[in-house]
Amino acid sequence: MVIQPLLFPPYNLIDESELFFRGIDSQNIFKDNVVIPAGLTLSLGTYFNAFSIGKWTEYTNLDNLSLHLKIHGNVEIEVYQATGSTDTSVYNNNLGKYSDEKLISLLNRKSYTAVHKKVEAVLLKTADYYIITFNEMYKSGILYVTVRAVGDSVFSGGYYSTEKNLSDLNPVKLAIGICTFKREDTVIGNVNRIKQMIIEKSVSPLKDKLEVYIADNGKTLDVNQ
Repeated sequence: MVIQPLLFPPYNLIDESELFFRGIDSQNIFKDNVVIPAGLTLSLGTYFNAFSIGKWTEYTNLDNLSLHLKIHGNVEIEVYQATGSTDTSVYNNNLGKYSDEKLISLLNRKSYTAVHKKVEAVLLKTADYYIITFNEMYKSGILYVTVRAVGDSVFSGGYYSTEKNLSDLNPVKLAIGICTFKREDTVIGNVNRIKQMIIEKSVSPLKDKLEVYIADNGKTLDVNQ
């Protein structure tokens, strides 16, 4: 069962490619491929492509996890767990001293500490995929992999999956709340993407399990759009 596909940046977010991949120039990232030149390392330790194992083990009954990677070329794969902590004294000691913008910058630079630890996993290579099976269901942080190209290689996506019986699954419905204030174009674009990718897409695992609520607190949104 696929529980999290690996994502590529849409055309309008190519300049924000580090939300999806690290270690690779954005010019090497295409619609559904990433070219990894020999000697460079692609990291999936990002906002969209890492796996929040701490959240999954806290809120679900997940007890096994694999990652399927579609890669053409000779590569070396390593698996990591990253955990972090926030020093709240940085916020408390500087509250009121700086503008909100400067305080946020200070917090980003000085209050958060991340620890990245290499962990053990089982790696299996098939004709189509490199399959990584994680040895442990960690209680905190995120899991991710890095892919080092021994020779020029191409990464073509993949997904995190688990082996579960349908009888083990709880019925779940999700709600998305969008609060807007004079951001009409952004809201309309996001809602249209949700409709195309989930609500109107028959094969989406969230089909008929998602509701969207929009709070038009600026009273500027045309309900007919």
